[in-house]
Amino acid sequence: MKYKGDKKMEYRKIRSICKLGNNKELNIMQWGHYAPSYDIRKWYEGKPGKGITLYEEEARQLLKYLKEDLSE
Repeated sequence: MKYKGDKKMEYRKIRSICKLGNNKELNIMQWGHYAPSYDIRKWYEGKPGKGITLYEEEARQLLKYLKEDLSE
């Protein structure tokens, strides 16, 4: 886990690299005293692109729906 000031970041990468050099990463982020969140985002040459941030309950709901959908 890395610390920068009052924010701590844990990197758990699920990487996908496309032909254009974009990386897709899953990171767990915690800023100050706020609850940790899951950040799924594209990165290109070290710069963040579009992504989504989910708190624990949102991530659990997404996981539930993915399991249901992928088990069919």
